[in-house]
Amino acid sequence: MTPASPELNGPEAPSRTGLTSRLSDGGSAKQDTGAETPSGDAPKAGGPGAWWRSGRAVWVLAIIAVVSLVLGFGLGRLVRSPADLAAGEAVPPEGLITAKIEARSITSTVVARADVVFADPVEINPSAPEGVGGAVVTGQVPEVGAEVAAGAVILEVYGSPVFILPGIFRAYRSLGPGSSGPDVVQLRAALAGLGLNAGVDGAKTYDQALANAVKQLYENAGYPAPGSEDTSLARALRDARDQVTDARTARDQAVKDLAAAEQAVKDAPDAEGKQQAQQLADAARSALEQARRSVTRGEEALADAERASWTTMPVGAVVFVSDLPRRVDQVNVTVGSDLSQIGSGGMDPMTGMSASNAAVVLSGADIEVTAQVNLDEASLLTVGGPAVLGVGGDEVEGQIAEICPEADNLAGGGAEAGAQCAVKITAEDLAGLDAAAMVGNVLVTMVVGTASADPLVVPVAAVSADTAGHARIEVVEGELVKDQAAASQPTRMVGIVPGLTAEGMVEIKQADITLQAGDLVVIGRGAAQAPPSGEPSTGGEG
Repeated sequence: MTPASPELNGPEAPSRTGLTSRLSDGGSAKQDTGAETPSGDAPKAGGPGAWWRSGRAVWVLAIIAVVSLVLGFGLGRLVRSPADLAAGEAVPPEGLITAKIEARSITSTVVARADVVFADPVEINPSAPEGVGGAVVTGQVPEVGAEVAAGAVILEVYGSPVFILPGIFRAYRSLGPGSSGPDVVQLRAALAGLGLNAGVDGAKTYDQALANAVKQLYENAGYPAPGSEDTSLARALRDARDQVTDARTARDQAVKDLAAAEQAVKDAPDAEGKQQAQQLADAARSALEQARRSVTRGEEALADAERASWTTMPVGAVVFVSDLPRRVDQVNVTVGSDLSQIGSGGMDPMTGMSASNAAVVLSGADIEVTAQVNLDEASLLTVGGPAVLGVGGDEVEGQIAEICPEADNLAGGGAEAGAQCAVKITAEDLAGLDAAAMVGNVLVTMVVGTASADPLVVPVAAVSADTAGHARIEVVEGELVKDQAAASQPTRMVGIVPGLTAEGMVEIKQADITLQAGDLVVIGRGAAQAPPSGEPSTGGEG
């Protein structure tokens, strides 16, 4: 017998028959126990492959298969295609979208930006004082933004003040003794307005009372009155007063002399003595007449001297401006500027500025508001209509004064698309605001129209038109049933006469039936979200 090969005769070696059997069975785990395998060659427990060759592998694979089946079934229930989702969901029914009828006023407005400036500015160009060769600014230059009131000094020219006084026409001549006319009346009224005693109101002739008021104006401003420093005038006045005093003294003595002479005539003892006394009396009478004439001439000279010493109002010393106080808008001079160069188109040598402007420009008495709107909006506005200016946190009421003065046809015609035009607005009441605080660019709201008091209004979306073009609304009849389909909710078409449209609402001026606030109108139809219970969805109040 041929000895067995060593590698096949070991204790771990399988039998040939068993190996062949497993291979022929396709890897089956069944063990072949052929006769060729000695009983002592059985596999050792716990050796390699022993666990697999045992029957436990079958059970593990079976369990894995069951778990995979369960997981696949669960995932299949969770993952659904869009087609499955669309097919599985029910389309909710169409419901009413409604809104309540309201009882309130609505206003249609045009909102724009407006420029606010002072109207009618006043240019101050003082002339040189009389007798002075150059008009040089020597002081009292105002600051831009300062307020100028009646009686204020706007500039000092060659050491003399230039006053601002209220008046309707400019000063065109110097006023003093002998002056008479409406300019005298204007000066008298202006000084009386400052609380000065200027004489009889309306008197046309320049008198001493008016002269004294002018003198007081200068003194209140801290300046000597014109002529007050003229020594020749003072000397002439003093001499005239002395002459009057001497003439009155001589007249009084002549009266006494005449009385004595007339008494001597009465006391003469005889005709000759009476004749001599009468001659002395006649001489005394002549002397008295002469003395009286001297007094008259002296008083006339004194009056002339006094009139010559009255304070005058030089033409260059006052600027009359209507409606004071005003605001200083521009200052084009400094101390040392030559006013003869200002306004002439030259150059001020002191400041180097262009001399094409006035020395000082005062603001107008009233503000001017100009809004820019397009022609379509302007066509809705009316002259006299209300406007509200927004100034900071305050509101100033005004009204429309002028609409597009440069446009012949607001509706268009030859106007370009988007063309703008000016709307003039006047402010009625500044509400306690300083007019200067309004200057700039502000928001203005102009009212186009306002509905009647407490009208009934509905949303614009609620109004439709029938085949004839008449306006109508759809009113819900009865109670609006929650979650009810539109087809099941009773409604009624109601003809209306619409009014103003504003703020997204339409005024109901007239209706075919009686309507009241709180009634529901249909503004649309749409599908609402289906309730979780699966009940059909309905429209509701919007």
